[in-house]
Amino acid sequence: MRWLAAYGCVIGGCFSPAPPIGLPCGDGLSCPAGQTCDIISNECGLESEASILRDDTAADFAMAGADTSQVAIESQGFVGPIPYVTGAVRLSGYDGLLLPDLGAASFDAIIANPKTGTTFARSSRILFGASNPPGLGIADPDNATITIEGEIDLDAIGAWRFQLTANDRGFFEIARPGSDAFERIVEDVDTGTSSTFVSDATGWHKFRAAFQDAASFFDFELLYDPPNVSGNGLREVPSDFLRAPATDVSGLLVDGFEHANLLFHRGAIVSGDPLTDVTLPMDPLGLPVGIGAFSLRWSGQVLVDDDGDYTFALDTFGGHRLWIDGVLVADAFSFAAAQSTTEPVTLRAGWHDVVLDLNKDGGTTGRLAFSVTSGQFPNGVIPADHLRPVPGRVARFLSDRNTTALAIPDGNGTSAVRSLTLDLPASLATTQEIRGGIDVEAANLATISLVINPPAGANVVVADFGSMSGTGTRFHHVLLAPSNLGTFWQFLGTDNLLDLQTGSILSVHLTVVYDGSIAPFATAYRYESAVRELGDAVAFERIAWTTRQAADDAAVVVKLRTCDTEEACAEEPYTAVENTGVPGVEPRRFVQYAVEMTSSGDVPTALDAIELRYFVRGAPGQ
Repeated sequence: MRWLAAYGCVIGGCFSPAPPIGLPCGDGLSCPAGQTCDIISNECGLESEASILRDDTAADFAMAGADTSQVAIESQGFVGPIPYVTGAVRLSGYDGLLLPDLGAASFDAIIANPKTGTTFARSSRILFGASNPPGLGIADPDNATITIEGEIDLDAIGAWRFQLTANDRGFFEIARPGSDAFERIVEDVDTGTSSTFVSDATGWHKFRAAFQDAASFFDFELLYDPPNVSGNGLREVPSDFLRAPATDVSGLLVDGFEHANLLFHRGAIVSGDPLTDVTLPMDPLGLPVGIGAFSLRWSGQVLVDDDGDYTFALDTFGGHRLWIDGVLVADAFSFAAAQSTTEPVTLRAGWHDVVLDLNKDGGTTGRLAFSVTSGQFPNGVIPADHLRPVPGRVARFLSDRNTTALAIPDGNGTSAVRSLTLDLPASLATTQEIRGGIDVEAANLATISLVINPPAGANVVVADFGSMSGTGTRFHHVLLAPSNLGTFWQFLGTDNLLDLQTGSILSVHLTVVYDGSIAPFATAYRYESAVRELGDAVAFERIAWTTRQAADDAAVVVKLRTCDTEEACAEEPYTAVENTGVPGVEPRRFVQYAVEMTSSGDVPTALDAIELRYFVRGAPGQ
């Protein structure tokens, strides 16, 4: 009772010359004038004022000292996973010959030059030949340099043999997991040079390379021989083992095919141009696909700022189809002009997968008008900064061809056989469709039959005897059954009439549209803030955060630590805190937080904002 009486005297201000520090407070007990109750210790302290530390912009999250090695800081003010273009490598173009001396050539010195453009290639065999590489903005392909960046999954410890053929010259470097220290593995001057990298850990390894061209062909072919695969053969790096970051690239990935039905892949560019009124003339968007029969695919993600229902409209020549978040919402995939308006699609704020195919078989100029007729986008236009070239795992494609002509024996019933061996992703989940094509020429087409022998199932007749007429060339396309899927395919051309009129298979083609393969995002990633100064902090009131696209099975764990000096924070342990709770951490002058997030690999869980409310004596820190 005497203690309570004394406390009553405190309330009355009877201490002289000043009340002491450290009296109990809370639970109905107040502090003397000029003091504040520490909500952690429930003791009275010097007068304090409330302050807020809030991070919700790209500048906040990207402050010097933050660890962003596992995340992407988005310009709209989110912290999400690094977005990857999977099954691909990243190319950047530069005018001029920047590798005059391979031994002295530095990757960092090359990229210090003005960049002419960026795109992605879907293979470790990058063969531009005598053409100007699409999407890179190079002025003269015989006076240019290209850099290549990406990551390669080395799934075994041991000696990996790499062979590089660079025309005219080039190099290849690799870094160990978690490191940015690159080791030069091989240099080549168009001879095919091999060297070995000994991996001491499995997982994704960053790599980088460069090659230049001063005349003729502009090519880069990287093959490898893994230590855990039987045989001693060099092979192309499988698509499941390649990925390239697209953190700073806006727009959609546009793949071009020289034939209709996604056959004869000719390359890809990145385009952020509005799609509301696109004219598609000869070699549209700089892709070498001609003007008659061709097909184009736009794929990536669109950023939606607000939850809501969105309706999409398409008006094209020729046909089209559209997937949103893996759902086919428009399907007019013919050769004729077509119009479609989707049913409203409910989308949460965040990134969403989009795949748009255009299919054209003849005629002259193509056309595409694609718009959003409801939702946040004015005039239906999706701005480039709300697009990124990161395809999801639904409706991906795999395309291969052989364009070496093969003579068909005249009239003896013996078939000319051309084969293709598909590099099927190990994680392919579902086959949506398979399309095949054969380009044939003959002096008497009526005597020719064309057949595809798939890896599984019965032979498929593409063109029977007598189904063609006249002379010259014909391109035949067939839609195959998903059950035909497999690795080894044969294309047969047979002449049934001995008439001294010969023919040839000019080229054969396959494209598989499938779901699966590796995810565009990591399933676990971590962000650590810069150390922040709070001032003379006396109490924490609350910490709270908001997330974007956090699925029910996603986890977001926030941890906090405090320290007396900025340098000391690195030695302090982190303490997990509850959202909207009072952090159980001692208030000190400096604070740092870490956020650990998980996702499915398909939907990118992201940190939207984080706020720490606290009390300081005197003016708060920054």
